[in-house]
Amino acid sequence: MLHSARFISRIVLLSVAVFSLYPDLLSAQTVGPMYWNMDRLEEVRTTPKYHVIVEACINKADEYVIEKPLTVTNKIKSFSGDPHDYTSLAVYWWPDENATDGKYVNRDGYINPEFEQYDLPKLRELAVRMKYFSWAYYLTNQNKYYKAAVNQLRVWFVKKKTYMNPSLEYGQVIPGYNNNRGRGTGIIEAYEFNMVLESVRLLDSKKKLPTSLSRALQNWFYQFSEWMAYSDLGVAASKGGSNTGLAYDVTLLNCALYSGNTVVADAISSNFYKKRIEAQIKPDGTQPNELMRTNAYSYSVFNLTHIVDFCLIQQSLGNSFYAEHKERIDAAIKYLIQFIDNESAFTYQQIGDIKPSERELMKEISRLRRIGCDVKVDDKIFKRFNPYVKIENVIQ
Repeated sequence: MLHSARFISRIVLLSVAVFSLYPDLLSAQTVGPMYWNMDRLEEVRTTPKYHVIVEACINKADEYVIEKPLTVTNKIKSFSGDPHDYTSLAVYWWPDENATDGKYVNRDGYINPEFEQYDLPKLRELAVRMKYFSWAYYLTNQNKYYKAAVNQLRVWFVKKKTYMNPSLEYGQVIPGYNNNRGRGTGIIEAYEFNMVLESVRLLDSKKKLPTSLSRALQNWFYQFSEWMAYSDLGVAASKGGSNTGLAYDVTLLNCALYSGNTVVADAISSNFYKKRIEAQIKPDGTQPNELMRTNAYSYSVFNLTHIVDFCLIQQSLGNSFYAEHKERIDAAIKYLIQFIDNESAFTYQQIGDIKPSERELMKEISRLRRIGCDVKVDDKIFKRFNPYVKIENVIQ
C-alpha cells in the first residue's frame, strides 16, 4: 500500500528530486501528441469538406466551456475520508443479497450503476472535456478553449482545495473486502490520463502552457508514475496478465515520458513485447485471458486498443515496434476479423452486443495503417463499420 516504508521514503525525497529535475522535465515533453493523428487533424482544420466536423467539435467544446471544472473533491461517496483521494467502485460487483455483513459479489459483465456515485464518471468526463478543449483550440485558435483547458487542469491537478492525490489507492474498491481499499486492477481507470496528456501536448504545441502549470503537471505525473511503479498496488497491477496489466504498462509509459521519468519509461519499453505481446497473444491470434471473460470478443478488441496506443507511442519516439512485431499483433487482428458476419462461429461467451466491438476493431486497423499495417479487410465490411462515423474517430 501507499504507506509502506519503502514508498514513504521515496516520497519524502521526491519533491526535492523533482524540483532539481525541472529543466530536464520541461525538455522531456514531445512536440505535439504521441498517438493522435496530427496529419488528419491538420487536414480537418484546413479542408472545407470537413467544416461540419469542425462545427461539431466546436459545439461540443462550447457545452463544456460553460460548465464548472470537474474535481475529485466534489463527490457523493468516499472510502478513505479524504476528498482528494480518487475513489471508485468495482463496477462488476454487486451487494450480496444473502450476506448480512455488507459484502459484495461478482457478476462479471454486468455493471452496478452505483459506480456513478464515485469518481470514475468524472475522470472519464475530464478526458473528454480536455480532448474537445484542445481540439477546438487547435481548430479555431479561440482563446476561450485554451483558458477553459488551463482552468480545468489547475482545478484537477494543482489547486489546494480541489487537487487529486497522485495515486489510485481507492480505485475499484470492493465493499467489505481489504478494509475497503483499492485493487491493482483498479489502476486501469488511470487510462483516461492518456487522453488528458494527449490534450496537454496538443495545447502545448499550439500555445505553451504557463510555466508554473507545466511544472506542476509534470511534478504530479512524476509522483503518479512513481506510485504506479513502486507502490504495492502498482506492483500488483504490473503483474496482471490480461488487459489490465497491458493498460497499466501503456499508462505508466505515457506518464513517465511526460514527466521525464526515463528509468521507468525505459523499463516498460524494454519488456513490453515479451511480457505483453508474446505472453498474452498466442501465435494463432487468440488472447486466452480475454477469452475467459463474459464478453470475450469485446475484451479481446479492448486489449488491442491498448496495444495500438503503445505501437503509436513508440513510433512517435522513432521506434519501429509494430514493424518488428507485426506478425503476432496482426494474428490477433486476423483472428477477430474472421467472426464479422460469422458471429455464431465465435464459441466463447459474449453477453453484450458484439457490433460496437467490431466497429472498434475497424478503427484500430485504420490507426495501425498509419504505420504500415496491411491486414486485409473486405471493403464492404470496412465501409459498413466505417470508423470515421464519429467525430473523434475522424480526428484520431
